[in-house]
Amino acid sequence: MNTAHEELERIARAGAGHFAQSALASGHADVTRRVRRHRTARAAATTVAGIGVIGGATWGGLAAFGQGNALAPGGTLASPATTSESPSPSPAPARIEDAVTVPSAHTLDFVSTKLSEAYGVSQDDALAAITASVRELAPEASTPEGWPMPGTFDLTVAPTVRDAADLMVSARVKEFTDLGVPRADWQTVITKASLVEREAKLDVDRPKIARVIDNRLAKGMKLELDSTVKYISPVEGVFTTDADRAIDSPYNTYLYQGLPPGAIAAPSDASIRAVLNPAEGDWLFFVTVNLDTGETAYATTFAEHQANVQKLQQWVSEHAASVPPDPGN
Repeated sequence: MNTAHEELERIARAGAGHFAQSALASGHADVTRRVRRHRTARAAATTVAGIGVIGGATWGGLAAFGQGNALAPGGTLASPATTSESPSPSPAPARIEDAVTVPSAHTLDFVSTKLSEAYGVSQDDALAAITASVRELAPEASTPEGWPMPGTFDLTVAPTVRDAADLMVSARVKEFTDLGVPRADWQTVITKASLVEREAKLDVDRPKIARVIDNRLAKGMKLELDSTVKYISPVEGVFTTDADRAIDSPYNTYLYQGLPPGAIAAPSDASIRAVLNPAEGDWLFFVTVNLDTGETAYATTFAEHQANVQKLQQWVSEHAASVPPDPGN
């Protein structure tokens, strides 16, 4: 089975046409058959149309659609699905656990695994449930990555895995609504916040890293963040290699300018707030110079940054036994 972010990376590369053939799309039928009994036939039809027709345009990120008008993967206006009677829900697997905890910084692989274990369903079914929930509750999303809110969720109020996914995604939507984030900015904010989440070692660094990201984007510089490389090549170790940084992927910010196609992890509320309120500063570079304490140094020029990198190299040389080397340097 492909991992969730492998599926998302392929979708970002191939665009809308690929989504219809992907595991994320093909799993939606089972999810919609397990709709909650109180949903009407019309609501169920909307779910099918939302995931099966305009889902490709949404997750591919390459086709636009407006409120109430969906573009099908082929670029034509899609007709809503219709049904004359309510579908017969298949028996939902019995819930196994009463609660699920998802820490921040984890990916959909982790979230879908936790939900599959909690409900006794396959990871593909859990991922399809999350995908359907994101498409319904946050149609602004370019991918479902990052949209399930971290935290501990009471599953006794969620009879099915789709209900659980709705709880997690609804919590994220509420967070953005409470913070007053314009819907048009939701995906940009969650993508930036996921980068902050994966890069920051300490809370004090979150607003500073958010500022570095904004400054580099404003100057047209590549972000060159190791966290994006780790997302597409999740190998063990602290550092990335030349080979890692050369991987041709739209998520590789060493190769491609701008933000990646979507989030790379589930950001915490602290990272969301850091993106909304970045620190004041003209920094363009940062590097963690002490891997034990998380101390991070910032620079406005490449020469200053190189001096900070030397501090990291010095730290590594003094702690070589406990830190994996970077074979690319």
